[in-house]
Amino acid sequence: MGKLFGLLAALLCLGLLTSCTAQQKMTGVYSFSSENDSIAISGGIISINEEWEMFHGGSLTFQGKELSDVKDSVITFYFYKDGVEQTILCHAVSVDGVSEGERISSDMGSVQAQTLYSSADWGLLRNTLHFSLTGTQMNGESFEYYIPLSVSEADSSTS
Repeated sequence: MGKLFGLLAALLCLGLLTSCTAQQKMTGVYSFSSENDSIAISGGIISINEEWEMFHGGSLTFQGKELSDVKDSVITFYFYKDGVEQTILCHAVSVDGVSEGERISSDMGSVQAQTLYSSADWGLLRNTLHFSLTGTQMNGESFEYYIPLSVSEADSSTS
């Protein structure tokens, strides 16, 4: 009887220990935006639920003259982990063999997956989310825009 009680007590302790240390999946909706003298990002959304995570880059607005006649461009949303960029969303556009370039779209795109980032990285993402736009115009002139983004909680809970 004593062995059975000891075994049950050990199983109960193990069950409590694993349930207390198991990582809980964050759920919620977060928004991000920012601006500087050159560009603004607005309407960005991060949505997390039990089944998937979604990152929508929002809209890009140029504060001054809008870029046109773009030969190639790379748009990246990223955060820093141990000093290294961790890309969340990146897309590149290139036009070759044409005489006119493209305009940069104001829609920054989105990505959805079961796991885009780990719960352990969430604090890093919230505090170091950045946007970059780099590229070259048809005349060979290069451009670079970098902006840190402010992430705020729209609705959040843990389950």
